[in-house]
Amino acid sequence: PFLIAFLPRADQENTGWVFDQAPPVALELVRDATWRALVTHVLVPVHALAALILVPLSGAMVETATASLFSLALATLAARPMCGALPSIPFSDDAAGEPATDLGSLFPFALALLAVAITYGAFLTPAMRYAVTVGATALSIWTLCRRPATTEGAPAATTSRPAPPAAEAQASSNEHLPAAEQLPDGGLRRELRAIALLYVAVSIVPFLLGGAFGSAP
Repeated sequence: PFLIAFLPRADQENTGWVFDQAPPVALELVRDATWRALVTHVLVPVHALAALILVPLSGAMVETATASLFSLALATLAARPMCGALPSIPFSDDAAGEPATDLGSLFPFALALLAVAITYGAFLTPAMRYAVTVGATALSIWTLCRRPATTEGAPAATTSRPAPPAAEAQASSNEHLPAAEQLPDGGLRRELRAIALLYVAVSIVPFLLGGAFGSAP
């Protein structure tokens, strides 16, 4: 999730003009291409290398290979909606400041992946793991075979300056309103969401880990 959050950022300043000169491309097509490139150039090599190292050294080669395949399939499926949150072409935003993608919106994906990993490794029987792995692999292959449905008039992603976040747009609109009519900036809502996620991370996740290790022989 955090790698995807920083994908829009450029490595150097004043390089966004290169992407500004490109022909218009639908943003949905850019997101789909980014997801496919992430799968082929990041997820597959990393998981293949990990499998080559772990499978021969493990005492249960079949179980380890099954877990590696399930991890790759799950990462492939989870990366698609996360790439769907990209606001622009990767490596095109050379503006200074925080990443354009909201890290808070991707953090729940990381917690969900952790919960799935704990459930898979601690609470599923070998037969259930095989079935889940086959289903996740088939679903990931089917998803990769699907092509994005781009339509005419779709928003283009040729600009290296993504649209300002909703909070900044709302703050700018508040400047033109009287003090009694200004809208809330949503800061309290973001703080409450961060507190809820932090509670899940420090309370529920350790409980699941304790239960997994406590039930282990």
